[in-house]
Amino acid sequence: MRNRIISCALFLVMTASANVLAQTDDDPGAAATSEGPAAEPAGDPGAGAEAPAATGEAPAVGAVEEGPAASGVPPFAELVERPGVEAATGPATPPATLATPVAAAASAGGEDEGMPVPSAPPGGAMPPADLQAASAAVGEMTDDGAGEDDESWIASLDAVSEDSPLLQLRTGPLVIAPVGMVQFLGVPWQQGGAQLANGGWVDEPGLRFRRVRIGFQGWAPYDVSFESVSEFDESGFQLLDLTMTWAPFEALALTAGGGKTPFSGSELTPAMFQTFLDRPWGVDGETLDGDRVGIAPGRMLGVWLSGTWSVLKWQAGVYNGNHDYFIGNDNDGVLVGARLECLPLGDLPEGQLTVEGGEPRVRIGASYYWNDDAPGDTHGVEGDVKFRVAGLTIEGEFLWSTFALDADPARPPGEPGDVRKMAYYAQVGYLVWDPWLDVAARFDSFEMDDGVDDFNDRWSVGGVATLFFLRNRVKLQAEFAHHQEWADPQIPNDSFALQLQGRF
Repeated sequence: MRNRIISCALFLVMTASANVLAQTDDDPGAAATSEGPAAEPAGDPGAGAEAPAATGEAPAVGAVEEGPAASGVPPFAELVERPGVEAATGPATPPATLATPVAAAASAGGEDEGMPVPSAPPGGAMPPADLQAASAAVGEMTDDGAGEDDESWIASLDAVSEDSPLLQLRTGPLVIAPVGMVQFLGVPWQQGGAQLANGGWVDEPGLRFRRVRIGFQGWAPYDVSFESVSEFDESGFQLLDLTMTWAPFEALALTAGGGKTPFSGSELTPAMFQTFLDRPWGVDGETLDGDRVGIAPGRMLGVWLSGTWSVLKWQAGVYNGNHDYFIGNDNDGVLVGARLECLPLGDLPEGQLTVEGGEPRVRIGASYYWNDDAPGDTHGVEGDVKFRVAGLTIEGEFLWSTFALDADPARPPGEPGDVRKMAYYAQVGYLVWDPWLDVAARFDSFEMDDGVDDFNDRWSVGGVATLFFLRNRVKLQAEFAHHQEWADPQIPNDSFALQLQGRF
């Protein structure tokens, strides 16, 4: 059963990849420019500095790096050359071959949703010996896969870092890796008040696509990387992240584009690695009409610096202050935000899976932002901690913000002007059957002091079980959520949902 599900997911992955290749066949000029340095983890601000870790040599600033070992993440399969296409540096290339690195750097955590954040470690670390051996074993694949059955191919994939792109298109020092994720949601039961407008999963019990995302990551000479991720939903197509990063040093990287602001450890954890189907309501809750209730600012256009030094990771930037990528700034103010993380015991992998050898890991983070918006000023602060040892993971977060409305003589006396929000959550999970089954429970609370008691002011408790078919690449989750409003009227909005995730 496991192999059938994995095979179906991987069939979709390879179909999408084949379409990309077919399109480049039709346009040789495009092929010469769309194949692309070695892969680094998405959102990795120190990509260029850490890439040569596999050789133990540090590159000169601006040095051009070649080959898959220059990346922070080993690819599972790499299109090295294409037949009959004029390369950027020479004549027609030899027939296409598939290859995988024998020894390449691996990343402890990834960020597939865009921007380089402190929770996505800058640069890669050399993988443990067994991961290098696994990569070497995968590298023994023949060009056409002959002699390798489904079981051994899946076993090879299972041995590769789950942050590795399944396919890389490379021409010279330029690499482009297609990425994507599909979450298929089924809600067999929910109470009458659990509609989308109230923060529920569906309006009526049934099926829907939850998140359908596709994009690419790229790495170029001179420590440059780029990424684009878009999402399809009921309204059509929307751009989530589009960034370009220059990372001459591990401790300093410059990024410009659209992505997440550096606030909230939960918000910065990619959707593919979330233990529950949703983040806590107080982090990024959003109603059907697009009103953002949660405290985290979310995605915005901006410019930011980030990096890693010793056990510290940091990010600070300036952003438009609104969520529309194409209108631009809607006032003369900006949002300024910063985040600092400390990982005294080493990098903490995302997701629910254990650290190599079950060693303890801890991440302590703190964030602040100030948004000088047209209606008024918003200040937000946040602190979070995450601890993991063996199969046990404990995490929690506290968020607070205050909005002060600018002086407005036209506002009627007694009308609420200032708004304060407070949210927190505590979560515990355990990998009861390593590496197959994880169970977790969470309590979260959110209060908005705006003079109105509604469904936004509530606490929730939930439980989730996750069955990993191929770690976080292919997994099935079952979650029950109970919500309770802090004040009347009570809304019956409990629900139970199943979600299947596949990504490449």
